[in-house]
Amino acid sequence: MLMKNVSLKKTIKLIDDSFLYIEDIYSQRRRTPEFIWINDNIIKLTRIKKSVVAGLKKRRELPSDDGDYPRLLSLCKSIIGDGDVAITEDRIKSALGEFQSSGDYLTVGELFSLRDMLAARCLIGIGDACRDATLNFSQGEMATAVDIAEMHSSASSLVGRLIKTLYKLDSIDFTSIFEAISITESEFLLDPAGVYVNCDADTKNMYRRKLAEIAKRSHAGEYETAKRLRSIAERAEGRQRHIGYYLMKYTERGA
Repeated sequence: MLMKNVSLKKTIKLIDDSFLYIEDIYSQRRRTPEFIWINDNIIKLTRIKKSVVAGLKKRRELPSDDGDYPRLLSLCKSIIGDGDVAITEDRIKSALGEFQSSGDYLTVGELFSLRDMLAARCLIGIGDACRDATLNFSQGEMATAVDIAEMHSSASSLVGRLIKTLYKLDSIDFTSIFEAISITESEFLLDPAGVYVNCDADTKNMYRRKLAEIAKRSHAGEYETAKRLRSIAERAEGRQRHIGYYLMKYTERGA
């Protein structure tokens, strides 16, 4: 059964709304010295937020479980947590592998969006912490200065961990993760012509996108589509034994 895609507009709005709380904390920096992480990193956080939003706008839609937000956002939340566990390539691969163990495979689009969605989850978590701190300001006499200071200290520690996690994403090889996790990649590597394995990164990414296009247009799963194209290539001769031949042919003429 194919999963329904959902627009990423709500996700982008969630990121935008979360960032308003981050900016609010920054604007009150004289009142919130505990939030030195925000004060020292606001420029870079703003740049990352713009990059993430631009990437998600380009993607436009992803599979969803609830019809509101992409399932990848929830999966990334489980990977990121509160930033209390180091984010590593192995940790990401393990979490994604466990997710797929039930036979529910991540799509090409989801794996292409993985970095942006992990960053988005960090920004949302940072925004949540800043929102809680902002609400504390409005409590007035309901909380003592000591209580508020303790809550700010805890929130600031959370923000610090999430910012470190956000920056750690720069050192992770997401191409390696894609190739290890993508179920369709295993089919491409069985290319009867033996060409795919030696293609450069740009060509491989183009073929992956072509596969997603064909599967979407034919209302079929990406894995099933990859197997079908490989099966056709196996029965062919010459250059038509290359799976890429059909990826190009069917996107140009229609599957």
